[in-house]
Parts: sequence; C-alpha cells; structure tokens
Amino acid sequence: SGAASMAALLMPLRPFRPRGLAQAVGIGQGAVRKPPRSSSWAPSTGAQKACATSCSPTDPVGMGYCTNELKGVNFSHVFTAMLMKINQPDHFMPVSKVVIRIDEVTGAVWRSMRYNGEGPQKGTTLREHIYADRSSGAIRFVPLDNAGKEEPYEVVNALSSPPLRLEYFLRDRETQERIFWQAARADVVAEVEATMTIAREAATAERAAACDLPDAANTGSPWR
Repeated sequence: SGAASMAALLMPLRPFRPRGLAQAVGIGQGAVRKPPRSSSWAPSTGAQKACATSCSPTDPVGMGYCTNELKGVNFSHVFTAMLMKINQPDHFMPVSKVVIRIDEVTGAVWRSMRYNGEGPQKGTTLREHIYADRSSGAIRFVPLDNAGKEEPYEVVNALSSPPLRLEYFLRDRETQERIFWQAARADVVAEVEATMTIAREAATAERAAACDLPDAANTGSPWR
C-alpha cells in the first residue's frame, strides 16, 4: 500500500554529516507568482544554463535549477541520497525540531520542522506532506496551511535519466505548470551539492567493497 511504502522511508538511516556544506533551504522560501505557460518535467533551457553560471545569494531559482550530467554515480546512489532528506533534513538545510510520521489519510510522510536559516521565515515552523516515487525519480514536497490542508503548489526534486540529472523546481499541483520560484538559487545549489556528496560517498564505498571481494581464480571456487 502507499502508506506501507512511505512508512519504509521512516526507517532509521545511517547517520551522515556532510562536511563543509553551505546552509540550504529546499522548501517554503519566497512568494508564488502567477504561473507562466511552461509545463512538464523536462529540464528547462533556463535551468540548464543556470548550471554553468555562478549565482549570487539573492538570485532566485526562477523556473528551475538543473545540474549538468551526473557522473561517477548511478540512479540508485542519487535517489537514495535524495530520500535521506525526508527524515534527515538537517543534513541538507538549517532546520531543527524535526517531527515525521505517516499521514493515514493521504499515505504521505507528514513532516514538521523549525527553519533556522536567514530570511523572513527564520524561526517559523514549516509543515508539509512528502510523496516519493522511485519509478519516476521524483520527490514532491507539498506545503500545508495552518489548517493542515495542502497548498496548491509543490516543490519537486526530480532525477531524470539518461543523461542522469537532478532538477529542483516549483509547480502548480493542478495544472502541473512550473511557477517562478523566489527561493535563493544559491541555497538550492548547496542542497544539491549536499545530496551529491552523499551519493558520491556511497558510490566510492560500493566500488571499494567490490575491490575487496575475493578473486574466484585465486580461491579455488568453481564459479569462474
């Protein structure tokens, strides 16, 4: 069931503290503007160009931020790192007092956390529903209003392949059209870097483990 699959995300993960990462904010930043006519999941041209340029702390994400092709890692490495942000968000952004549980009605992960970063939301409590779908490579973060009702927009973290790329953007939940996102692009870039740090360490550990496997030719194993 949906609730059962989301419950699996709440299982404890190995503690991990990325080193030397900037503070990052993944959701709840900035106002929402009227969505222009730009839809679908495909990485936008503007988002791809953003990958090749540096950004100031005040530059907005706009219509989305997309990485260049991710090399040295595979889909599983990156998506597993993305899932860590659900129950260990303090590894990716400046938050504390994290509470998570399964929403029995929607089957989503319900999450509450205090935002400690700079900006107008400093000190406020952010609440959201989170939906993860490995088959599509997407995790959706849907903000909740004060009554606990889902807002009409959502932040999407989408992993696409081929080529393997990770994109963050804001969209209208009903129309699926992208919305101009006022969140600081530098914060989103830092969050992506945190995700990739975890993914690359997992890939490195996997390759090291493979190198440690005994060679069948030297062990007398019949499986050659």
